[in-house]
Order: sequence, then C-alpha cells, then structure tokens
Amino acid sequence: MTVLMRTAFLLLFTLLLCQPQLTNAQSAEDWQTYVDVTRINSHFDLEDRILLATDGGISIYDKASKQITERWTRATHGLPSNMIEAVVQHPQSQQLIIGTYDLGVFRQVGSEVSDWEPVPLPENINTDHLLTYCLAHDDQGRLLVGNNKGLFIQENNDEWLHFGPNQTNNFLHEVWEMLTTPDGTVYAGGNITMEISQGEVNVHTPVPLSSGHSDSLQFSYGDRKLHLTPDGDLWSISDIGQLTRFTAVGEWELYGWPFNHLDLVFSVDGNNFLDPEGRLYLQTFNDDYYRFQDGEFMAIEPVAAISNLENIFLNGNELIGYANDSLYSVDATNTSSFAGKMGNWPWSERVTNLFNDLEGNCWARYGSGQIINLSQGEILQLPTNSLGSNYYRDVHFTNSPGEDVWLQSSHVLLHWQDRQELIDYPFASGQSSSTSWSRSSLVTEDGTPWFTTDEREVYTLIGGEWTRQLELPVNHYISSLTPFPDNRVLVTVTSFMGPNQAWLLGPGVAEPYSFGDNFNWDNYWSPFQGEEPGSIWFYDHNNNRLVNYYQGIVDELDLPADWPEPQLIRSFREKDGNILVAIDRLVAIHDGTEWTVYDHDNAPIETSPISAANLDADGVLRITHSTIRRAMEVLQTDLVSSTEETAITTRLQKTIKVFPNPASNWIIFPSKQISDYQIYNSAGKMVSSGTAGIGNVRVDVASLTPGVYHLRLGRRAASFLVKR
Repeated sequence: MTVLMRTAFLLLFTLLLCQPQLTNAQSAEDWQTYVDVTRINSHFDLEDRILLATDGGISIYDKASKQITERWTRATHGLPSNMIEAVVQHPQSQQLIIGTYDLGVFRQVGSEVSDWEPVPLPENINTDHLLTYCLAHDDQGRLLVGNNKGLFIQENNDEWLHFGPNQTNNFLHEVWEMLTTPDGTVYAGGNITMEISQGEVNVHTPVPLSSGHSDSLQFSYGDRKLHLTPDGDLWSISDIGQLTRFTAVGEWELYGWPFNHLDLVFSVDGNNFLDPEGRLYLQTFNDDYYRFQDGEFMAIEPVAAISNLENIFLNGNELIGYANDSLYSVDATNTSSFAGKMGNWPWSERVTNLFNDLEGNCWARYGSGQIINLSQGEILQLPTNSLGSNYYRDVHFTNSPGEDVWLQSSHVLLHWQDRQELIDYPFASGQSSSTSWSRSSLVTEDGTPWFTTDEREVYTLIGGEWTRQLELPVNHYISSLTPFPDNRVLVTVTSFMGPNQAWLLGPGVAEPYSFGDNFNWDNYWSPFQGEEPGSIWFYDHNNNRLVNYYQGIVDELDLPADWPEPQLIRSFREKDGNILVAIDRLVAIHDGTEWTVYDHDNAPIETSPISAANLDADGVLRITHSTIRRAMEVLQTDLVSSTEETAITTRLQKTIKVFPNPASNWIIFPSKQISDYQIYNSAGKMVSSGTAGIGNVRVDVASLTPGVYHLRLGRRAASFLVKR
C-alpha cells in the first residue's frame, strides 16, 4: 500500500472511529518463548523437591531423581516476571510467594501455580525502581521482604512494619539475603544484619551500636551472604571482604579487613558454601580457595567437580551448583551428575541487533564474529578484516539472494563479494578529524556505501577511493541517512544552534533539502527509513503520533491512545503497508487498519527492557531484550508479505520446490544428490534432520505444530507451511 493510499484510508478510518483501535494480542499458547538462565538467586527447600529462584523463572529440582522436572516461566505458569529473586511457602496456608527483581512481591491465588496477585507494600513507600531481593517467614508467621528500601514485615492485619535508615539505623538501606534457623529466628543480611525473633527486630552486631562505626557493624555496600552450620554457627560475609562467625554459644569471631585475624579479602560474588560436614568454603578476590577447619582457614585446591560451578548450596549430603544454563549435583565422593537444563535457550550464543535482508529474512548478531539468519537457521561466520577484527557495527546485504555483503567496523569497510572475495577499504588516519565511525550507514541500490564519521561527516566510496560528501560545523549532528530515488541519500541534521537541517547527496548533487514551509520537524524524534526510497518517518512525541514525509506529502498516524510517556523507539520497520514500532516495554504493529499491541500485560513478554523487535517476510515477530539477557519471544502473525498463504515460499522456490504446501502430514521435495537436510522452526531451532537420497524425498511432518518451517538442503532452501 503506498503512502497516498494509506493516507486516504486512514482519513476515512479516523472519521469513522475517531481514534486508533487496539486489538488484543494472541494468548500465551500462541507464543514461543526462550530464556537462558545465568544464575540461581536463591532456593527454597520442600520435603521432596527444591524450588530454585533464577533469572529465567523457577526450576523444580526433584530430590529422589536428582533431576529438574519442571520449569515455571511467564509463558508456562503465568509468572509475573521471569526474573525471580526468591520463592517461599507460607507455613500455614502452603501458599507460594515470589519476589521478583523488577515488579515486587506476588502470592499464589488458589491451588494452581498459574494465577498470581501482587502483595502491595505500604502506600507511603515510593515503589519506583523497587528491587526485591529476598523473602522469609518468621516464627510468628509474618512475611518478611528484603529489598532496596530496607526490611518490611507484614503483620497479620496486612499492615507493614518498615525498617530502614529512618527507623532502625543510618547504615541500613537494603536487605539482600535472609536465613531462617530451625527455631524460626530469621537473620536478614543487608548493609548491616538484622535478627528477627519472637516478634522482636534487633541489629545483629559484634559491637555496641553506640560506636557509630560502619566497620564495627560488619558493613556491606551492595551484597551479603549468610550460612548456618549444622552446629548452629552463623557465618556472614560482606562485599568488602569482612567475615564474622556468631557461634552457637553466642560468641563473636571477626576475620578479614580491617581485623588482623586473617589477611585475606573474600569475594561475596565468588563461591562460598558449606560442605556436607558443615565446613565453610570461601573464594577470595584472587580466586584462591580456603576452608575453615579445626578453628582456622586452610588454603585448598577445589576438587574438579565443583571448580566450574557457581551458586553452590548444600542439600543433605550433596552439593548443587550451576554452570552454563545447567544444574549439577555433586555427591560425597565428589562425583558430578548432570541434573538438567535450567533454561530453554536453543542457541549457543546470545542473539542481538535484529535486522532484515532484502528478502525480508530476519538476521541477528550471534555471539562474536557471527550473524544468524533466524528465518532460515543459517549461521554465517564473518571474515576477519585487515585490522585483525571480525566485529562489525553494520551488515548490509546488497543483492538477491544476499550473497554480496558490506561490513562496517570502526576503521575499515569490508566488501565480501559473493561471500568469497574480500576487499578491504581502510579509513586512513588523517582523512578526517574523527577517530571512529558512527552508527549511520547504508548502501544504495547501485551498491555504493555511505557512512558517517563522528556524526558530522558523510563519506562515500567511489572507485575504491573515499570521498567526503558533507562536513558539518560544530554543534550539528547527523541523525539519519535515508535512501532517496536515483541512488541519492538524504541526510537529516540535528542542530543545537538553530533549526534542524537536511541535505541531499548523490551523483552530481550536494545541496540543502527543504521539506517545505509547512513541515517543521524541529521537535520530532528519531527519523526512520520508510519502505520507499525517500520516505521518512518521525516520532512526534508532543502529539503521540508518527509523521511520514514522502515526496512532499505529509502523513500522520496516531499511536494507540494509551501509549506510554515519550521514550526512545528501539525498532521501527515499514513493510508491505505494515508498521512495527518497539519501545522499552511494548511492541505495536499497525496493519494499515488498526494497531495490535504486545506488552507485558497481554503477552508472555519478558519484563526486562526490549532491545529490538523484528517482523520478517513470513510474518514472524521476534522480540529480544537487553544485551545482558538471553531472552526472545516469537509469534507467528498473519502479516505475511503476500495475501496468499502459499506465497510464503515464493522467495525460495527458485531453488527448491516443496509439495504439498501448505502441508499436513508429509512433504516431498526433489534432491539431485545425496545430501543432508534440516528443518527449522520460525525461531531458528532445528526440529528435524536426515539424509536425502537422489530423487523425490518424502519427510514426515505430522509431529510438527502448525506454523512456518524452513527446509535446508545443502545450499538450497525453501519455506513451507504446516496447517491442519
């Protein structure tokens, strides 16, 4: 649909309905969700199993089989967040309560682990940026919550007691860990340690509070670990290397800086745990290991079974620990056993920076020096340039079927012709006053690359030589490069010394460009490239709308009425009349008629910030999150590039034919030689593979769930639809 057609349609639609419509997102069952687990935050011990609170949901460890038997996530059990810091069970009602890193505390509703309701804190507490760290119940049955506001205790009448710097001690701001003793006493480890027993709350300190010294209080700045030995000794480790032992007979022993008993600095983030004999193992900041034995610390070499594990804790006579998204148990003979995967991340690397090739396939940066075609499953190892690097800021596919690639790094441009011949174009020092490339780059239809340096200069490569096309004065910054007809480039410029500007560059032209007297984009954000050359979209944050400029025509598209406060647009894509917009917490797609919004409330999307969203030519929506997390949500929408379902394969049928399509129970495809084949789902996960002989090959697909799949046979590929 052209911009003019869409403008007329939107005008009619607005007159009829007055405001943009918001459709409901698909149910959780329609989504494929993937999340990696990078750490165990805490655990809760039940009679027959252990609940593991992780940054990828809750994993259930069965004590009898010594295996992970269940995984609870937002998608599977309706968890409010996958970032679970703590889970406990109410001693009387057996109700589960979870503490999330980003959304607060929630309790189980009813008997099924699928419905949760929030546990509100006092109304006078500012819950902005509230981070929950730990939970416990004291000997009175009261719920204790530790977070970045201090310690909260919920009374039976649902009123709260708050212990923070204004109520308890100037040093207490946060509580990170809680430990419950057999008699019901709870120790809350924060900046200082609190003791909760028989309804009383006291500071647990080796010296009188009147001393007023944070060092004497065994102070922590950002973390603390607590351990209780079978003999009743309480160990406390602070993040500045201090270590105390409060013995079962009520005596204090102090170790580490600034005390002289032990000249060691322990790491609260390293491995520190009790072994089956109740001895404390500690890791120093230098990665040395010590064990407390016979009243003193002894240097040891950790056994191989635990040397690679993290987040180790004691369960009876076994140690349990985490490594590489997996759980392991170590028995008394130091034999390690695999207990299962904790997450369901199907790839071996992190997936970031989603982008499309000319055919609409979704690609992503894949670990270091690789990119992955998520639409078809291909992994491409990027070549090393003349500077010895294979990291590139931008990747451009410049012809069909994407065999010609331009790669941009900080100081070199690499032309990877037919993915075989490499031609380096280094950017020599002295060509510009800048020291690195900016993120603005594109390749026009004639294969000419354009790049900016220092956000103030535009260069193009002509005949193998760099040519500077534009140099801006100080306090002027390039905000976007947009392809224009006839292999020209439109440069939008943000100015801090006057109105915004635009320049049109290309063969034989380098001149200012005017959008017209009636188009003022000084207050607009984020210029984005439209589908047609010369089409530019802006975010009008003052009026909650998108504004398009194309060939002198201005087109306005209102965002949904409940759009959040103005914020950075993470992803924007216009294709076949569909518009995708992603911001921090939601993704919205306009199909030319109405908006569909996917957010935390109506879809199993991670609560961590969205880093990118992408809609490929098959209508598959993919959402990734901040680069420190391995998390992705995938949804098959009905927004394919053609109105006919069988047209899904038109991009690839030039090389391989699949019949029938759509398929139900089997597919047939021709093979000219003996070759291995693979079938991938829309998330890029291989779901079937085998060896094809010569002739027509029949493959059973009856076990595949309905959706789009991708067949690869050597270098050939095809997409097909499973439908029942």
